[in-house]
Amino acid sequence: MRVFNHRCETPSICADKECRIIPWIKNVVRCKVELLDLYMILPDVKKPFELPSCIFLCGSLRTLLVRILHGTIKAPSLACLSNLECLNLKYVTLGQDFFNWISSCCKCIKELNLDRVCGERDITIESTSLKSFSIVTSEDRLHQLKISGGKLEDIHIEWSSKWCWSLSIFASNLKYLEWPGNTVVNDQLGILEKAEISFAPQAYEAEGKAFDLLCSIQRVKALTLDQNTIMDLFKEGHVSVPPLDDVSDFRINIGSFSDKLVSPLVSLLRVMPNLSILYLASTPSCFSYRKNDCSGFNTKYWKSQNLPFVSQLKEVTVELSQFSYGSNPVEFTRFILEHARNLKKMVIVHPPRFAKASLDKLKKSEKTSNAHVVFCRNTY
Repeated sequence: MRVFNHRCETPSICADKECRIIPWIKNVVRCKVELLDLYMILPDVKKPFELPSCIFLCGSLRTLLVRILHGTIKAPSLACLSNLECLNLKYVTLGQDFFNWISSCCKCIKELNLDRVCGERDITIESTSLKSFSIVTSEDRLHQLKISGGKLEDIHIEWSSKWCWSLSIFASNLKYLEWPGNTVVNDQLGILEKAEISFAPQAYEAEGKAFDLLCSIQRVKALTLDQNTIMDLFKEGHVSVPPLDDVSDFRINIGSFSDKLVSPLVSLLRVMPNLSILYLASTPSCFSYRKNDCSGFNTKYWKSQNLPFVSQLKEVTVELSQFSYGSNPVEFTRFILEHARNLKKMVIVHPPRFAKASLDKLKKSEKTSNAHVVFCRNTY
């Protein structure tokens, strides 16, 4: 495989310098390159560096990685077919109709990664070959995103916006969705195998969107949520959760496990009757809670909820934090130990300075299963 890398970091660039870079790129294209990696940090000048379009005419090129600060890429002609299989773009400004060119002319593309690119604020990508798509952006760069692909299996979208911009996904074979943001999803996402969803801390900006999103992915098998997403589910007008019968693996960062999160968590766990793997992290929250705010629910409360998933649990991991100020995390862990009768393994991760009395309480819990219980001290 012919591979070429070019790295240029300079505080200033003159016309002569630019003239040398462009011929170098053209020579590389003539060498039947298969992988081209361009990394340039250029000054913010009135006339930005423009990537020569001959790159996209290179029939041998399969992978193109472009990271050019203050660089531009014009849309190639729609008559220009491409054999590209992987395209990674970072920082560049894309010309009008660039994504139309991808949809129409990149019939072999399998992976497309966009990281803080500028240009069109309404993006539509339709591809019969694309398998993996990722985008990192913000509201000032993007307003609407529509992506469609029968072979799409993996999507990562990092797009936070305080306005109700639209995200549409048509992907019947989608297996993995990672979505830290709070943008609207308004279409069915097929039968997902795994989804990771994390809302921006400003939960008020995402009101009601978590419910709509879960409705779109309710056939998911492995689900990861955070506390912001859970709280958004239980705002006024969205007090229910869609059935999540297919979820067998649930992972959640519950923050400080405050009292106000318990009721939403109960409702969420209630719609997962077939849950067999549970991972719960109680990590520091960006909000300050008093001990009394995180100590209102003991094992008796959890038992009274008669949650169906408890009898199905096989593996549980609980991460306790030294910033877990109250008893809620410990009481929930005790409840699992004492009532999950089919439990096979439980791992309890705790900090070196975690309260000895709380650890002793967990170690003395009377198990109803033959589970192997492991206590681990973390290193951070």
